[in-house]
Amino acid sequence: MMQTNMPKLELGGTQEEQDLASQVWNLMRMRGFSYAMTRPISLTLDQLAEYYAAQKYLGHDNPAEIARLIDKALTASPAVFLREEITLTEEETDDSAEDAAALIPQVTFKTTKSGKAPVTENLDQHSFKTRLYQDAKPVTQATEEEGAHQTEHQQPTHSLNLPVAAAPQPAPAPAQQPAVRPAVPAPATPTAAQPA
Repeated sequence: MMQTNMPKLELGGTQEEQDLASQVWNLMRMRGFSYAMTRPISLTLDQLAEYYAAQKYLGHDNPAEIARLIDKALTASPAVFLREEITLTEEETDDSAEDAAALIPQVTFKTTKSGKAPVTENLDQHSFKTRLYQDAKPVTQATEEEGAHQTEHQQPTHSLNLPVAAAPQPAPAPAQQPAVRPAVPAPATPTAAQPA
């Protein structure tokens, strides 16, 4: 079944770039088919390049060549795609130490099913810290001095400081077995089909 209410995409760049950007948007839309209309759908440039290299897009099978084309096409459409670039540290990559010497920033493109670039706002304004207690401080591990002070004055959690001595409670009565009655069949009642 084909969707008839496709949003109008505001694509920029040349006609080839617009065609590629439209194909990428359709791919990302299919990836996020169960997402809300405004939830960001994201794919890295490497993931997109590997996919289109496997599809031999325009006869190219080298992901590096296709990555340049995709980056140029999607960057030309900022109303539809949000481009984010982060630099990964050695610990965040799967590469060995020798391969990590020339780290390349990871580029991620985001869009939504509505055909608009996601809004990037600071979403920390409604966190528990700000809603519940403005001056909340993060919990830190106690220092050795604080830990020693706490263990000196710590009371067992299983005892209560009552003002009056507690009276001993009587032991509970042992459980009794339920009485067993023999099963007795119910008396037969005459029905309309049987004579009385």
